[in-house]
Amino acid sequence: MMPTTLSITLVQGCRVGSTFVGYLGLPFKFAQLEFLSKVNDLNKGARADDTLETLIDREIEQNLAKKHYSSSRSLIRVKRSTIMLSVMFEQMVTRGGNSIVGAVSKSYEKPFAAYHGWATRTAVFASLPALPTRAKLMVA
Repeated sequence: MMPTTLSITLVQGCRVGSTFVGYLGLPFKFAQLEFLSKVNDLNKGARADDTLETLIDREIEQNLAKKHYSSSRSLIRVKRSTIMLSVMFEQMVTRGGNSIVGAVSKSYEKPFAAYHGWATRTAVFASLPALPTRAKLMVA
C-alpha cells in the first residue's frame, strides 16, 4: 500500500526546500518563484485534512485534474522540482569538487528537459556558469 502524505506536510517541506533554490543565485530566482507558485496553488486547492490521494481523487471526480489551474497539475510540477533537488543533492555528494554546474545540469535533465522547449533549455544551460561554487553555497 502506498503511504499517505498530508498535502500540508508536502507544502511545508517544499517551502523549506525552495529556500535552497534561492541560494543558487539570480539565474534561478525564476525557478524558485515558479516552484513556490505551484506549491501555493497546491496549498490553495487542498483542504486541511487532504492527503495527496484524496486531493487528486476529488479533482478527478470533479473533472478538474486536467485543468490548467488544478492542484493535480501543480503537484506534477512540484514532484518534478523535488526530483530535481534530490538528484542535485545526490550529484553534489557523489561528484565532489568545487563546481556544482555538472550536478545542476544533470538534475535539470532528468525531470524537466523533456518538457521544456529549445529556448527554455538553452536559457537554463546558459545560466549554469553563473552558479555559485560549492564553497560559496556551503557558506550561504
